[in-house]
Amino acid sequence: MVQASGPDASAKLPDFKKVLADVERFNEAKRFVELAQLYADSNEQLRSPLVAINEAVAWADADRSAQAIQALEHSIEYGIRNPNVVTKYKSLGRLKSDPAWPRVESQLAQLRRQLSSVDGFEVHTDDAEAFWKAFDLARAEPARAEEFFSKMILDGSPALRDYYANRYFGVDDLVKAAIRTYPKYYQYLRNHFQPEQLGAIRKK
Repeated sequence: MVQASGPDASAKLPDFKKVLADVERFNEAKRFVELAQLYADSNEQLRSPLVAINEAVAWADADRSAQAIQALEHSIEYGIRNPNVVTKYKSLGRLKSDPAWPRVESQLAQLRRQLSSVDGFEVHTDDAEAFWKAFDLARAEPARAEEFFSKMILDGSPALRDYYANRYFGVDDLVKAAIRTYPKYYQYLRNHFQPEQLGAIRKK
């Protein structure tokens, strides 16, 4: 039997079902300050680059350039992988007139340089390994499944935290899919995908 190690009881993921309902309400009313604060609060522990970008856009729409730049820098700190994000959101383009913009542009330029070389890319299986550990613990102690998966995501890579924000609107959805509804499918994936299969890619 798998022995459960205790995750941090304070670890808590945002419930994006509720967040998205509030996002829609604030957007329709053009209450951008409250929208930005909503994103900031929901991202306090998750530290998702994507959510930080949404916060930056909301601050920019509220004409709060200092807060928008801070949120954009947070997205870089959290591990954003798209240095051209500013061209994707028109609101962020307005930040270029802010005196602090050169600092942000310098950080984005450094990220572009990293991504322009194949040396900037690596294959990591840490998230997959952490998932299977949480999966085993959750199956052993279903009552604590949300704790185990929450810790996995909060300790995971920027890509995993963004994936949670994009794909699973609440940790209960992840638990339902992996443990209650499709456990055989997840076990099938586990049996047919092993980290050592990536060995050839790592050597290139």
